[in-house]
Amino acid sequence: MYIRYGDAEPLVVGAGLLEDLGAESWPVLAAFARTGRPECAYFVSTVAGLQDIDVKQRLEVLEILARSEDSELRWRIYESLGDFSPDEAGPVLRVLAGDESPDDAARSAPVEPHALRFD
Repeated sequence: MYIRYGDAEPLVVGAGLLEDLGAESWPVLAAFARTGRPECAYFVSTVAGLQDIDVKQRLEVLEILARSEDSELRWRIYESLGDFSPDEAGPVLRVLAGDESPDDAARSAPVEPHALRFD
């Protein structure tokens, strides 16, 4: 429906319902995120905010999504990283800012220098 009509309401409602389900929704969220579709942008805050799911798992999914060519999706990922420590967010920030990334707002957004350490 989103692709055909541009109607995001079902995606917003779906993201809210999955968030309400908490950890039970993780398999569905992770599988959908791995598709990398632009519609995943509506689920980024749910993926980032599921406190019942290990931080590492959530960041792995965000890192997969950060490889997208979709600028809105990439920007939503950037915005969601404020909920993580700089060390945790570093790998995702490196993908967003990488040379092979699209030239968009997420790539050129300011980052804390210590978040981009290459250990």
